[in-house]
Amino acid sequence: MGKWKSQSDFQGGLGRRLFHNLILSPGPTPEAFSYMAGCQVITHGRIGVITEADLERTFLRNETVTVTNTRFIVPGQTYAMAGVTSVRFERINPNPIWPILFIVLGVLLLFISETRIFGVLLMLIGGPWLFLLKPTFAVALHSASGEARAVTSRDAQFISRIVEALNQAIVYRR
Repeated sequence: MGKWKSQSDFQGGLGRRLFHNLILSPGPTPEAFSYMAGCQVITHGRIGVITEADLERTFLRNETVTVTNTRFIVPGQTYAMAGVTSVRFERINPNPIWPILFIVLGVLLLFISETRIFGVLLMLIGGPWLFLLKPTFAVALHSASGEARAVTSRDAQFISRIVEALNQAIVYRR
């Protein structure tokens, strides 16, 4: 278990963040929660007790995303869970306009004898392109300042796991 570097670190306004200085990387384990809960600490001359509410609980951690009761961490951004009011699974359908234009233009070019080969080529590109379009899925976070798409992926199960973990974190903090 870690220690404070100096007396001033101990008295320097750690308050609820005290536990973060005591744990070892990569984060608290269930054993650390049970060990730390109920420990007596002294800050600013007062004796207090660390409760389960003071500890940061991890709901999901993988190579790109971490969800705790206080933070939602994605590459390049950290969201405070205190500001998140709701979470939504979102399906984003791709725009099929370009493949359709290729097909329509290809059909029109078939009627002109000099451009038939180019028309067939456009249809051969547009047809498979249209069938290969796949939806993207996103985590939509709602807060007082609006809505943000925090994570997008073509893997619906990955996004579902994140949304489920975020919902658990929202319920846990209340």
